[in-house]
Amino acid sequence: MHHDADDPLRECVRGPRCTSATTNPGTGETTGARGPRAFCPGCETLIRRALEDLPKVYGELRELIGDHPGCGDDGVRVATSRTGAPMPINGRVDEALTDLAGLVFAWEARVRRVLGLPEAPVASWGREHARITGACRLLTDRLATLLGLPMEPMGLVDGTVDERGGADAGLDLLEAHRAADRLARPHHPVLAVWVPCPRDGCGSLMLHRRAGDDSAWCGQCGSTVAPDEYSGLVAHQVANANGQAA
Repeated sequence: MHHDADDPLRECVRGPRCTSATTNPGTGETTGARGPRAFCPGCETLIRRALEDLPKVYGELRELIGDHPGCGDDGVRVATSRTGAPMPINGRVDEALTDLAGLVFAWEARVRRVLGLPEAPVASWGREHARITGACRLLTDRLATLLGLPMEPMGLVDGTVDERGGADAGLDLLEAHRAADRLARPHHPVLAVWVPCPRDGCGSLMLHRRAGDDSAWCGQCGSTVAPDEYSGLVAHQVANANGQAA
């Protein structure tokens, strides 16, 4: 679709996966919402939610492998009296922890430079969870700065260097959270529930809920629906369905 070169609006970089994506009934093409920033408001909310949850999911991943082998609370390698072969580490989880920390710290460093803040201290294994928490808090508080970062060369987790900017930051963090969430919570999938979002002006006909949780959220506007409100919405939906079937 052609757009005016002078048009200040642009498509959300999540494209068809945008929370407010629309489908052209004539062509069947699905496109993201248009707005002044890289991400639409709904997708920005998803990124914020991911950043807020990353410290928790990081901690859950660490619990899967227990203490890092041979390290004390401060991350210094120590001797133990245990005999026999050491317990093997879940390689996928260990790799996910390393990649997640590297990604969060890399984007935190970019934001710190823009804000003129000093570099964050290097964290030992024992203190890395606290560092992740602090970094994610900074990125959440300065989300506009993060998502507005200009393109510049940046070292990646795999050791290569590429031009990366704020749009890449949002996409990277969403994907990192999705991968970590699936690895840490394989038995708690996210369910789509056909219950309309209660927020005025949203119009979404579906909420999302993690299996085992009592609350829900809207993938379109990003609003959180508290347990009591969600239960009331479900009861109302069931009553409507029963009334139509009668």
